[in-house]
Amino acid sequence: MLTECLLAKLAQQKKHCTGCGACENICPVHAITMQPDAWGFLYPHVDAAACIHCSRCEHICPKLAPASPHPPAPACYAVRADDAMRAHSSSGGVFGVLAREILRSGGLVAGAAMADDGTVSHIAIKDAADLHLLQQSKYVQSKTGHIYQRILKWQMSSGGGHRILFSGCPCQVAAARKFFHHLDNIYFVEVLCHGVPSEKMWLDYLEENFSSQDLDHVEFRSKRNGWRSDQLRAFYRDGTEEAIPWHDSAYEEGFQRNISLRTGCNDCEFCGRNRQGDITLGDFWRIEEYRTNLNDRKGTSLVSLNSARGKQLFQSVEKEFIDVTEVPWEAARFNRLHEKYPAHPARSRFFTLYPETHDFSTAIRQCRYALYDIGLIGTYTVPNYGGELTQYMLYRTLRHMGYSVLMIDAPSDVKGGISPSGPPLFSVNPYPDWDRSRYYPNIDEMRFLNLQCTAFISGSDQMFNHNMWSWFHHFMGQPFVTDNHRKIAYAASWGHDHLMGDEQARGEEGYFLSRFDFFSVREASAVELVKRAYGRDAAHVLDPVFLGNRSDYDALLARATFRRPDADYLFFYCLDAPERYDGILTDFTRQRSLHLLRLGDAETAAPGSNPSIEDWLSMIAQSSFVVTDSFHGMCLCLIFHKQFLVHLNKKRGAARFTSILRSLGLMEHAFRTSSELSSKLSSYPVIPYEGIDRALHARIEESKEWLRAAIESPLPPKSMSAFDLVDRRCHHLCIRIDTKTDALRKEINSLTQRIQALENRHHPS
Repeated sequence: MLTECLLAKLAQQKKHCTGCGACENICPVHAITMQPDAWGFLYPHVDAAACIHCSRCEHICPKLAPASPHPPAPACYAVRADDAMRAHSSSGGVFGVLAREILRSGGLVAGAAMADDGTVSHIAIKDAADLHLLQQSKYVQSKTGHIYQRILKWQMSSGGGHRILFSGCPCQVAAARKFFHHLDNIYFVEVLCHGVPSEKMWLDYLEENFSSQDLDHVEFRSKRNGWRSDQLRAFYRDGTEEAIPWHDSAYEEGFQRNISLRTGCNDCEFCGRNRQGDITLGDFWRIEEYRTNLNDRKGTSLVSLNSARGKQLFQSVEKEFIDVTEVPWEAARFNRLHEKYPAHPARSRFFTLYPETHDFSTAIRQCRYALYDIGLIGTYTVPNYGGELTQYMLYRTLRHMGYSVLMIDAPSDVKGGISPSGPPLFSVNPYPDWDRSRYYPNIDEMRFLNLQCTAFISGSDQMFNHNMWSWFHHFMGQPFVTDNHRKIAYAASWGHDHLMGDEQARGEEGYFLSRFDFFSVREASAVELVKRAYGRDAAHVLDPVFLGNRSDYDALLARATFRRPDADYLFFYCLDAPERYDGILTDFTRQRSLHLLRLGDAETAAPGSNPSIEDWLSMIAQSSFVVTDSFHGMCLCLIFHKQFLVHLNKKRGAARFTSILRSLGLMEHAFRTSSELSSKLSSYPVIPYEGIDRALHARIEESKEWLRAAIESPLPPKSMSAFDLVDRRCHHLCIRIDTKTDALRKEINSLTQRIQALENRHHPS
């Protein structure tokens, strides 16, 4: 398709389509239409059957072949029209005066207008009574539609003698200059552009925050409280109105902080000092810092006359302004006068949330203030295949459910091997930077997370096992989360069917477990274990690896570099003492003409020697048979429909194996001794996966439903507990003690230095 070639050429030059619509207007067979993407930004789409491959769309594109810009030599002016004109304008009223001059001579003026339904489009007017439609700021990208064609049609029907004024964003003016290059009676007036959100974003914001029955219209910069840029004003049908400051308006926050702007607005060649317009207009923000009397709070315009034609038009109406003062360009430093305009750090995150999982207002506020629906607590960076995959699949499950998720690792002072650089076994870090919490030095500092997350979920794997609980400073128990937050444990595991640790350790664990609102366990035996030891109910759910979408696994497998051997192979994935079974498996694979592929524990391997998780998955997925003592290795066999035998690894906890094997009727696929392995290899019963899949599917849906209910079920109002208040008080006391200790230490050092100076004076060397 030709427009695909057009967009591809832009991409090759690292440029972005601006949505100016010139290609749609130039197409001689109407094969191109501008259509919105998922975020509402317009891009060209082509009817391949109608396209005649004339390449006019490429030649008209202002990004691929821009018209020569005007040299950056013009003077800068602070300009104010009379009070009547400025009352209907967002800034100094210059556009209104210029447009009125064109209309007075029988000409045509084109610009952006907002309809009653909030949509914004380019229209052309011939009557001064309609001038108000084009005045005032609209912080929305306007649809140019067929405005270029309509202007040409009017120009031809009027005999071509009347003047035309075309106004718009710099990219739209650049497109218009290309389109009307043969006309000498058209003036191009561009605004100083901050960047543009889409019309869809604006309409979604209105729908989310106002009743269409009550709202009459919204002004971006009403002058009811003077000339200012920090508020919207809503006008209601009952005659009332309301000022909405930035911090209360998600739309203003997204626009002003460069979160919701179109891709490419942060690097636009039309926004530098080399301008495409004959005249550039904008608000002269903070001009009073250059000269106080240039801001009377009614609006002052920044004017740049970029061409002789622009200067001629301006001079023809100059007498109508109450003030025209030339000022140095340095006075305009608070305006955007440069191509580079950095996007907000959370902009990419915003486009992953909106509109797929979050409405516009929620997505903006979450990105603006680094807020999340869920804080997912887990050791997702410890080098363990099953552990890393478990946390990742729970993260992906929650994202598929529509929640924003912040990955929270253990504090830096733990004994466990966390990796601040990310999960080491993935070939590519699968978590975007914005979804990873910073590392805190200790549990106390992690209290800050209460300001970021609405709910907290402790992830799965053996994090409630006494050893892990101790090594990681019991952070899975959420001691840093105050009780006015929703607290959930998904598929908590002890790995064994008994508790370890002394009475004090179990008491501590029991206390923190009692504070969870919803608690689920991975092993069937843990339901009774938790009830008996801690007196609380727990649901039995599946390990998160079962909840992962097949598309997530396919994406990981697609990144694998592992290439299967020429022959079919048995994959021997053993974490403990593989030499016990090596001879048996060597004989078996020789008899069956199988290749034997071995892999051991990632945590005990030399750094850098481990295959990636993607390759590990591929080794299982492409195998003919698997023998393993890994719980997650067994789970993946079930997911990938592998024939397998699993060693019930008592050292690491056999309860987690038997829990799922019994539920699926697969206990005959487990072994405990070498002789059992040999016997079962010689008479292996094939796993009937059709029935297994039905049973797993039902359990998966039950587990997902439990998880969603835990996140969304109504809870009575929650307040901080006595533990929270005392813990907080202790934390503040520790800070005060540390502060006083530091002050005393400084005073002691100062006294020591003074004593040393006195000694040196009385006993010189």
